[in-house]
Amino acid sequence: MAHQTLDRRIVKTRAALQRALIQLAVERGYDEVTVQDVADRADVSRSSFYAHYADKDDLLAASISNLKQGMVHRWRESLTAGAERGSLAFAGPLLRHIDEGRPIWHALTRGRSAAVLDREFRKMVAELAVADLRLGGRPEVVREAACASVVGSFMAVVGAWMDGRIEADAAEMERLYLGLVLPGLAAIAAEPGSGGPTPGKPRPTRETQR
Repeated sequence: MAHQTLDRRIVKTRAALQRALIQLAVERGYDEVTVQDVADRADVSRSSFYAHYADKDDLLAASISNLKQGMVHRWRESLTAGAERGSLAFAGPLLRHIDEGRPIWHALTRGRSAAVLDREFRKMVAELAVADLRLGGRPEVVREAACASVVGSFMAVVGAWMDGRIEADAAEMERLYLGLVLPGLAAIAAEPGSGGPTPGKPRPTRETQR
């Protein structure tokens, strides 16, 4: 029981620190936020902060890692609901999450946090893509190229969307993104020795189901 109580306290403290960092980054800009600011907002001591994280970049990376866990859960739910592996079913929920958190995205794509956000988001999308794609029978160079295409396209499209160069809602962005990447993945998977079925067609979005 004592161990469970300690675990709950750790989870609660980390969640408070992550919320505090995001709130302050939106309010002031990431570069202007100090570890002491985060500790004060989370109502914990500075030493408590360092008991969990090395610095605020480490805290930001942990926040994105938690987002990845949520996206993995949603992706698995989509498979249970009938989505095909290879359809990049994680894209829709992730795009909606980004759309709902535009102020956060804008705050974190400026200054030092931009490099952390880009690195951790690319890592997250890559892990989701590897879990979803069925290219196990293909040479490593093909698997790496396919994953790089999925990740690079996602980051480029999201960047243009958040910058205002593309005006669309999340459902439209999902159709656009999947329309760009799935044909290429299907061509690779259809080649002899692909080791798996052709990636599915873009699944219907909420808008197309109306």
